[in-house]
Amino acid sequence: MWRPLWFILARADWELFSSSAELTENMVEDMSIDDAVEAVTNAVIQAAMLPIPRTSGKMLRYSNPWWNRDCHDAVKKQKKNGEFFAGTLLSATL
Repeated sequence: MWRPLWFILARADWELFSSSAELTENMVEDMSIDDAVEAVTNAVIQAAMLPIPRTSGKMLRYSNPWWNRDCHDAVKKQKKNGEFFAGTLLSATL
């Protein structure tokens, strides 16, 4: 199971990004709006590939497909009410 790749902005080399991102008015001159947006987007993404590290895309752990919000709320309620250790023996009761 894979997750999408994300940029890790906290570890970016912004000086290298600024020098590699060449955005000028000439690159969008005489273009339609859609083509200009696509050209600028592609230029920014290409400039970000080297100086900004990305996540690996691997899942950190497998998620349980049967675990849902109701399960989460039940465990939270159980812990809040102190029922989590209800089945354990205390040394005072022995």
